[in-house]
Amino acid sequence: MARVSVRNLVRSYNLVRDRLRAGIEPASAPRFRSEVRRLLDVVERECDRLGVRAADLPGPSRAAYMALAAIDLDRLPAPGAAGGGAAVRVRLAGVARTEAGLAARMWRDLDRLDPGTGEFRDLAGRFASLVAEIEKGCAAAGAGPAALPPAARRLHAWLRFLDRDGLARHVAALRRARSAAARAAVPLGAVEVHLLNIGSLWRWAPRRPLRVSEGFVDAGDEVWEALVGMACSRRTAQRNGLVRRYAESAPFCRVVAALDPAPDPAAGRAHDLAASFDRVNAAMFGGQMDRPRLGWTRVPGTARLGTYRPASDSVTISVVLDDPEVPKRAVDYVMYHELLHRKHGAVFNGDRRHVHTAAFRADERRFPGWRDAEADLERATTSRR
Repeated sequence: MARVSVRNLVRSYNLVRDRLRAGIEPASAPRFRSEVRRLLDVVERECDRLGVRAADLPGPSRAAYMALAAIDLDRLPAPGAAGGGAAVRVRLAGVARTEAGLAARMWRDLDRLDPGTGEFRDLAGRFASLVAEIEKGCAAAGAGPAALPPAARRLHAWLRFLDRDGLARHVAALRRARSAAARAAVPLGAVEVHLLNIGSLWRWAPRRPLRVSEGFVDAGDEVWEALVGMACSRRTAQRNGLVRRYAESAPFCRVVAALDPAPDPAAGRAHDLAASFDRVNAAMFGGQMDRPRLGWTRVPGTARLGTYRPASDSVTISVVLDDPEVPKRAVDYVMYHELLHRKHGAVFNGDRRHVHTAAFRADERRFPGWRDAEADLERATTSRR
């Protein structure tokens, strides 16, 4: 069966969602309705042309289509109704190209990047000028870096880290990575390591650079040998365990917390995550838990409804639940589940990492009406698959 591809559908949905959060002026409502209907029509006509259903769209596009279809065009939120006021989004072109170019330059010029050298100072100056350029663009739009899209926010945070004492640490880490590759007998030029501000621990594909989270900037030789070994040789339980354990460590968490941009606002169109946290904290934790960073996802996915990231101490919940038809109980149940990850952490059994332990599951069942909440979530996600 043919796979349907609708170009820029997720991006278009994100723009629609941002406008809904800001509220729709009455004079703009007819045009907004027309645009949403046009997007739905484009998807449906393409599906009809190929003789398939919207359910055959790739996951993110399918979720975006279902979220667009669920918008109540007869009851659009007025400006300020969602608690957010006017939304300002600052665009930054060439994020991926800028990031990859700088990472490649640091790897290529590694032998000339000793602190105090002209090459080192030039590179630090380049980072400083890029940071100033981004912040000037934000100021011209009447906003701060938080108004940047997520990828651009991550780039800005990474550049600021390197602009300060991070560059010397970054260079030292790349040299440890190169030494680890040499000890593993990886041929010169067969691996290129890019330390970046990414959400995953590491990513690698043949004939591509090994992309590693900047959180590993202070990792020792043993961890770097494990990272390079998994990419260039094979992934073993021992290597994976070393990497995962370091990712739970305080040094890793401190770096990632400094780099991690704030999630999208906690106040949604139908639900406020800050209010959800307050309810769950009072009912389930006696009001003793500090509030983590809270935000909605940008893409309305249903495969994972919530995520807790210990490195940045943040809870992110799928925007697919930011719907008036989804009960507060369901949102609170997902919030509680993610806060339990914060409470229990990870348990290692040898090299295996476990997060849904027996103690975790026992705590989860303490949530009042958890069966009803799971049924709510099943209905909410089934209608969008």
